[in-house]
Amino acid sequence: MQISEVMDRLEKCGFAVMIEPMTSRDLVAFAQVVKTSGLHELPPDYQEFLKFSNGLVLDDAVFFSTDSIISCDDDSNFADFINSNKSYRRVRGFRDILVLGVGDHDVFAFDVKRRLYVILDRETHEEIDRFGKFANFLASLIDERRDSMA
Repeated sequence: MQISEVMDRLEKCGFAVMIEPMTSRDLVAFAQVVKTSGLHELPPDYQEFLKFSNGLVLDDAVFFSTDSIISCDDDSNFADFINSNKSYRRVRGFRDILVLGVGDHDVFAFDVKRRLYVILDRETHEEIDRFGKFANFLASLIDERRDSMA
């Protein structure tokens, strides 16, 4: 499955808020800022996602943007990608994890050592699921939320 196919499904689902996509130039600059911030390099397929949407709100799931996201529903404020990851780096066990977003009960991340996208329990940090490609990871979240709304 390609990220473009998943993003098409996302647009049709009607329950996601996508954020203005990044230009190729902005993406190169952002990837450099991530790297110089002492964080891990952005995975290529996640960079591809950012070309479609610079962050995402999908029901209770928020994928961080380069800027803070404020929820329209309850005025929740979600920190940007860099600051969120700097905060998580202080959490035990997150040294080799690049946090992409959070849900009410989950952390959505990329495990740098294993080169896998993972869903972790937000409290215990236990692995709930894992995926080899970001497209499959995102498709799973879309399906889960769609099914819970049916």
